[in-house]
Amino acid sequence: MSAKRPSGKGTGDDAAGGASKRTRAPKSGTGPPSRQTSILQFASVTPRRTEASKPPRAIKPFRLCDQKPEQPPKAKPKQPDSETSRHFDKRHRPDDQHHREQAGPPKKKSRSPAPSASAAAAASSSGAGADTDADAFAGIAAGFGGASLTPSPESTADRNGAGPARSVRSVHKPVFTGPSPLLRSDSKPFVGVSFDPNDEPYNVVGPPVQLGPKHYVLCDTSTLNAQPSSPPKPFPTKWHDKWDDAHVKMPCSSESKMRVSRGNGSPKVEPRWTVIQDALSQDFSSSYDVEEAILTYNPGWARKWNFNALHSFCRKTVDQKYRDWLFGRTLPAMARLALRLPELCTAPIPLLRHGQTEALTLSQQQVACLLANAFFCTFPRRNRTGRNTEYEHFPDINFNRLFAGGSRSSSVQAAKLRCIFTYFERVTTKMPGGCVTFQRQPTDDFPDFAKSSCVLQPLHMHDDGTIEDNGLGMLQVDFANHRIGGGVLGHGAVQEEIRFLICPELIVTRLFTEQIHKNEAVVITGVEQFSAYEGYASSFSWAGSVTDKTPRDKWGRKLTQIVAIDAVHYTRRDEQYKRQAIAREVCKAYAGFRRPSYQPPKRKLCPVATGNWGCGAFRGDVQVKAILQLLACACAERELHYFTFGELGLREQLTAMHKELVELGATVGQLFTMLMKFEKVKACKEKTTLFEYLSYKLRLKGDYAPPVDPAVAAAEVEAKAKEEEELLATAPASLDDDEMLAAATAYEAEHPSQFEDAAEEEKMAKAIAASLEDLHGSPIAETPPPDIDSQATEVDSDELAEEGGRPGSPPGTPSSEPEGPSAARRRKGDDTKAKGDIWEAGTF
Repeated sequence: MSAKRPSGKGTGDDAAGGASKRTRAPKSGTGPPSRQTSILQFASVTPRRTEASKPPRAIKPFRLCDQKPEQPPKAKPKQPDSETSRHFDKRHRPDDQHHREQAGPPKKKSRSPAPSASAAAAASSSGAGADTDADAFAGIAAGFGGASLTPSPESTADRNGAGPARSVRSVHKPVFTGPSPLLRSDSKPFVGVSFDPNDEPYNVVGPPVQLGPKHYVLCDTSTLNAQPSSPPKPFPTKWHDKWDDAHVKMPCSSESKMRVSRGNGSPKVEPRWTVIQDALSQDFSSSYDVEEAILTYNPGWARKWNFNALHSFCRKTVDQKYRDWLFGRTLPAMARLALRLPELCTAPIPLLRHGQTEALTLSQQQVACLLANAFFCTFPRRNRTGRNTEYEHFPDINFNRLFAGGSRSSSVQAAKLRCIFTYFERVTTKMPGGCVTFQRQPTDDFPDFAKSSCVLQPLHMHDDGTIEDNGLGMLQVDFANHRIGGGVLGHGAVQEEIRFLICPELIVTRLFTEQIHKNEAVVITGVEQFSAYEGYASSFSWAGSVTDKTPRDKWGRKLTQIVAIDAVHYTRRDEQYKRQAIAREVCKAYAGFRRPSYQPPKRKLCPVATGNWGCGAFRGDVQVKAILQLLACACAERELHYFTFGELGLREQLTAMHKELVELGATVGQLFTMLMKFEKVKACKEKTTLFEYLSYKLRLKGDYAPPVDPAVAAAEVEAKAKEEEELLATAPASLDDDEMLAAATAYEAEHPSQFEDAAEEEKMAKAIAASLEDLHGSPIAETPPPDIDSQATEVDSDELAEEGGRPGSPPGTPSSEPEGPSAARRRKGDDTKAKGDIWEAGTF
């Protein structure tokens, strides 16, 4: 990069702390403090919890994929000397030897202007150049850990069952054989209800791509088709600028300006886009040139941002061959793509704000252009997302946090960067010709869950595979953060972040989507997968580039539909059993699963592919979340495919529970009512699981019997009465004790089935008494079994002794003060709160 750069101080948030002459002190090696995400909590005060009161973990922690096979230990990379590992600064430039090792042969610097629209279009769509680049990339891609562009035959054989556990994850193979067109042939047999062989392989239907008052289409729809050969043209054809609170503030806008000092002259206000064009038109010979270019038009953040992860990736993670390809072809192509922003994104991009049912359709080329600008951190006003800022309710979009290094997850940051570079290598070699639709889906007309007569839909359990691999043709659930994408640009690498990394087109959702509220979901249709992965969280790693062969619809969108629903992060596990928490989560799931307005009422909806939503780091109860998703699917009329990610115990438990609920004819209203009462049972007996509670309530206590045909019941009563009449007619007038015993023995010999049933009933009664004794902790003799709900209100006297109270009163009540009738009425009133607000009272 040229040493002479225009330094300046911006006029907005991006120029905070800038000076007339930009200087940067050496970095400390740690990134800015991580952003603390605010998530809806249901308890304002969180009491301290003792270790003895924590519930046991009956199920292993949530994980997304199987444990990867053992691999030979990798050679430890050579540690650079302290002189060459210092952070870049004008006063501390790395020595020439290290610079040559990272940059390769010296290149001639140039200050060429931004490429013209025709030249850039020819460079991106040239067929000969694309073939040459593709052939070159096939040999270059091996520079990262020996991974190739496409999965090797050995890994494919492992996936088909010819070898050990597969090593490459998330490789699409849309070959449908066997009993179901929805599962791939390499999937293991599922447990649950059989598939309908008449189901379509891809039953995903997105919103029609038609320009309307609630659907913004930024590309020409006349050329869209199921097999696009080239990207659609932008719509409209000329650039229209809008700088307001309803649209994304673009870096190429004439309203985006900054102060620039050139030479010894006084600072002048210039368009920020001019500075960006000058910075990105330079050659990149190392990662330090990328850092210098980004800080040229973000001078106010020079002392706050660090690029240690990017430097470590280029210096340690990849070899010299891949670095030559990265700096010689990929990064220059990314810069040219970013500078085509006013040519490709001609219409103002609307912000999808809270409460608005709106959709936005972009071509994949427009998405790639926006992501290239996000990589180079060009979006103005988006570096500050704290309180009382312009975008405090939006996630960040610039990639500066991804470049920052820290003391943890250095390998994860490298894997994230590899996924991002793989995406840009692919789209700059051959640009996809489809489009992607982003839709915000708020819901206000929730069903009355407490009175619903809907029955459960079929459940299909999978103990192997992943949602993105085996959920083809289904509505795939993203276990989202309320700021969509979560920590994808930070240190996070769990289910949502991994999905956003292997399908980077999802990241652009963060540009225009406000944080998700409790009655909303975000549906994305048409994203393409570019990378495979291994591991999870701290073991996440890139596993190669893949080709997504999922077919497209008539508008050129991939038949992949993802719904983002955010669960509540519980600081205490017992908070999730409260009525308002149960109501919030079932309404959130229904908001994502409900029938869209563009779907005909009689059309069968595609199934839902989900798993341990809201469990893992959010500390949700797996059984509660599974039942809540079953209720939401029942009301939305969708089948449910549940991926346990290798948890065989959960698969067997949930399958048995679903089978029992279906046999007993349980409805949504019955199950929801029992869920509302589960909080009291959990407070009394913390070890009681939801499945045990439902089994007691439905079968053992007989609260809800399965429906019986009236004609069958009448026939049984008539047969029983006729049998009693025959018995009385054949009985002698008077018998002594010996004759009565002999008659009873003879009758027992003639009707053995009746006495076997009686013995079985007696045995069952004893088992019920023993189970209830274990559940409540009190023996049951000849009295009827006590009601679970009444027992749940009782409090152990030992706990009250520790609180200084007395039995029968709330914790903390002094034993010397008797409870009057008014206090009793108040305590009773707390249990029967007003039912006006669905979110406050949790009832309907």
